[in-house]
Amino acid sequence: MADKAKYLQDFQNIKKTHEQQVLQLEFLLQNNRTNEEIEKKDTFCSFNVWALDNTTLEKLLGIQIYKKLITAHAQWHVYYKKILQILFEENTSKFRKLFSSKPSPQAIDKAKAYFHDLQEATKELDHMVTVCERRLNALNESKFS
Repeated sequence: MADKAKYLQDFQNIKKTHEQQVLQLEFLLQNNRTNEEIEKKDTFCSFNVWALDNTTLEKLLGIQIYKKLITAHAQWHVYYKKILQILFEENTSKFRKLFSSKPSPQAIDKAKAYFHDLQEATKELDHMVTVCERRLNALNESKFS
């Protein structure tokens, strides 16, 4: 059984969580800080747990909106993972590990190039979340029982 308030809260959490990660990543890139300030793995997101293959949510939103939401979310993670890979996986030479926990200046510059794409993907994800919230708010409570 679907709960309208729960879905709306889940959408707010998704928006907040992804925006937080972007802000943390932006801080890291601007200040060349150590990599302790950000999740190095893409495990912070619970979206796929409750939204992916959720036939109830798909019916409530409609197939087109649902697919656009899933696509926008997947694209966001493509850019996020690419930036993490640049900062933390491509810069793991033994020498660098021994003497510095900071990404190299070259890695920071390369990651900044992808960060713009991540910001655009964040805007698109936020837009799709807003569309979903409007759609759910427009539905009668009887659709959720």
